[in-house]
Amino acid sequence: MKRTAYQYAILRFMPYVETGEFANVGLVMTAPQEGFFAYQLQEKRYARLTHFFKDLDGRIYLSAIRAMKEELDRLQELTQRYQNDNHCLFEELIRPRETIFRFSKPSLVLTSTPQEQLQTLYNYYVEHAFVTREYRETVLEGHVRDLLTAASLADRYKPARLGDKQYHVTIPFVEQKQEQLLKAIKPLDLGHKETVKILEKAGQWQFRLHELKCREQLPKDMLFAVDGPEEDDTPQYEAYINAFALLEKVAEVLPITQKNAVLEFAK
Repeated sequence: MKRTAYQYAILRFMPYVETGEFANVGLVMTAPQEGFFAYQLQEKRYARLTHFFKDLDGRIYLSAIRAMKEELDRLQELTQRYQNDNHCLFEELIRPRETIFRFSKPSLVLTSTPQEQLQTLYNYYVEHAFVTREYRETVLEGHVRDLLTAASLADRYKPARLGDKQYHVTIPFVEQKQEQLLKAIKPLDLGHKETVKILEKAGQWQFRLHELKCREQLPKDMLFAVDGPEEDDTPQYEAYINAFALLEKVAEVLPITQKNAVLEFAK
């Protein structure tokens, strides 16, 4: 199947020009000679933006992204109507401007299935499809480690494999004195898209702590520092609340964003 060269650019949201910080919120792709212009925007799941840009009113983003959508719809119509005569439209669109939306420099991709390629690129650059749940928990561990280091507590906590020859669990932050297990902190990602996985993960850790307790290898105090879905009022968030309650039956549980409370536990 013939592959065609398509140009694409990433749409970036930069509400505070002073800091230069931005978030990827969309992607446009075109091949004017084919009469092709398509885009995908992050129109609904924007909670991560208000978390990242702490003083941002979400309504500002919604209003701006709707205006951008209208402009892209107009360009899409022009590209299809004036095939082969519209090479400058894309260049004009992505031209640097002093606005809250900026485009990356254009890149090229060869594909025979442009709509599928658009989705793949969007998933990668906007939805961060490359970030596995295992990777995410590694990041969360880094956050806790930085927190302990800043409070001069890092030396007290080391990774440890708890259990016996038959059953064991590795926990990244364990405080022990001689043979006594004092405290342990386990960062836990409960931000799965599938509600089943959120609940199953909580059940899995319930089982693990039960086994450690049976083997007298459970620390005296145990904390789950959890991260959950970005948006509330969703099935995922409801599952997260239920998972939170399940974990509370076997240990102390805190949102990882409550840094002071996590530090208070660690002291």
